[in-house]
Amino acid sequence: MNLLVSVIIPIYNTAMYLRRCIDSVVRQSYKQVEIILVDDGSIDSSVQICDDYAGIDSRVMVIHQNNRGLVNARKSGLKISHGDYIVPLDSDDWIDSQYIEEVMKRVVTYNCDMVQCGILYQDASGNETIGTDNIKNGYYDLTDIRNELYKSFFVDNNDWTHRGLRCNLCTCAFRRNIMINSQKRIPDTLANGEDDAGYFAAMLLSKSFYKVEAALYHCTVRNNSMSRNKKLYNVSQVLQIDEVIRPLVESHMAREKLMPQWDAYMLCLFNFYARQMWGFGYIPQYVFPYEIIPQRSRLVIYGAGAVGKSYVVQVDSGNHVQLVGWIDKRCGRRCQGHDVLSIETLGALEFDYVLIAISDPMIMKDIKNMLLDYGIASSKILWKQPSYADKMFYFSRNDE
Repeated sequence: MNLLVSVIIPIYNTAMYLRRCIDSVVRQSYKQVEIILVDDGSIDSSVQICDDYAGIDSRVMVIHQNNRGLVNARKSGLKISHGDYIVPLDSDDWIDSQYIEEVMKRVVTYNCDMVQCGILYQDASGNETIGTDNIKNGYYDLTDIRNELYKSFFVDNNDWTHRGLRCNLCTCAFRRNIMINSQKRIPDTLANGEDDAGYFAAMLLSKSFYKVEAALYHCTVRNNSMSRNKKLYNVSQVLQIDEVIRPLVESHMAREKLMPQWDAYMLCLFNFYARQMWGFGYIPQYVFPYEIIPQRSRLVIYGAGAVGKSYVVQVDSGNHVQLVGWIDKRCGRRCQGHDVLSIETLGALEFDYVLIAISDPMIMKDIKNMLLDYGIASSKILWKQPSYADKMFYFSRNDE
């Protein structure tokens, strides 16, 4: 393989992680790379680290510029790049030594516009979580309107309150013209959500895509990183994302499938931002299992998580059953207008049934056994696998 890959790394005060990041690129098994370090006005030792690497590796180029933001820094790197393919990389993350080689194997075999690998998240305590998505490993012809990807492109086909594709820009390699044409649409002022805009713009412009299942990208989860800075959450950011993506959807061959999904995605995004900005937003409801509970029963609900909250909202809005108690391990708080009680209070309550409001069957079994140990008859313990109600929501504050 003789295709040149440009790795572009925007940098702003990430000296603590920067050597690990650059070393992971320098040590790639695929050697046809140029490494572009864009110092976006750093005031820590990142400046010197960049210059050090440029002095010892001829493949490293450095740009020093005043602080203009992540989007502008990435564009600055693109301007001086020569690669046939572009690999963006965040300066606090790192990649496996085989990452570029594995990506370029798919490029050569399938002539892909875009290749994406899996991602592994690591927090400050060292806990690791593999990022999930609904993309199966393999090749996708994006010129085929019947492509499976279009069913769950922006949102999950089975639940439009959940995202579809995992839009991590830095887990992808892009054909040069795709990266340039997508990035030029992103405004420099987009400081939160540039991943969404950049990823979806590139996907909508691409004709072919390959998913590598292996988690070859390592993402450092930092509470003070740009994407987690709550000061950046404002409605204008959402509107800027829409201004980038909506025109591409409207002109896309699969627009009839994609436009309703994009509207749903925007609703989810507005809701997410509302929670960050104001501390409340809507939550999808789970269907209350009326069919397994006789009318006018005196009911205790166990579980004050998402399922339990949803059940309580529906019980309060009707007269099918009477809620006489709401219990959970996390007791001693008030939620949805009710006191959440401890399991020890069951002995003082007069009830006909206990409804377990938990999604996970294994956790449900543990709770049922605990209730049995407390002397609750098995016939009084009810559970049904929770499912989302179609287009039903309720509003909740973050502290509830």
